[in-house]
Amino acid sequence: MIRSELHTQGKNRCQSGRFDLEITTHDVVLPLLPPAAEGLTIAQISDLHRGCGGTDDLIREAVVRVNALEPDIIAITGDFVDRHKRDVLPVVKMVSGLRARRGVYASSGNHDHRS
Repeated sequence: MIRSELHTQGKNRCQSGRFDLEITTHDVVLPLLPPAAEGLTIAQISDLHRGCGGTDDLIREAVVRVNALEPDIIAITGDFVDRHKRDVLPVVKMVSGLRARRGVYASSGNHDHRS
């Protein structure tokens, strides 16, 4: 079994300005999982949207809360920023504080590509 700790921040709430942190836990059973991966934990974080409700304080809090989960792997799955290039470097510096035993991996999202 792999435990996946999904961490997201306020998807599609730009207009309201309301962004919340949410942690949900899912146990994923994979019958062909190699024994070495048994009990692996993955924290997934997405939709930080710096510049559109995702304040620096909220993003820093997300980093603290994800690190507190002590995951084996962290996956950052896009939308670091909302629409401005000027927001890219500051948010990258903030998420560089994420720590996981087997690594931190990231991909860009549709908002990142527009920036």
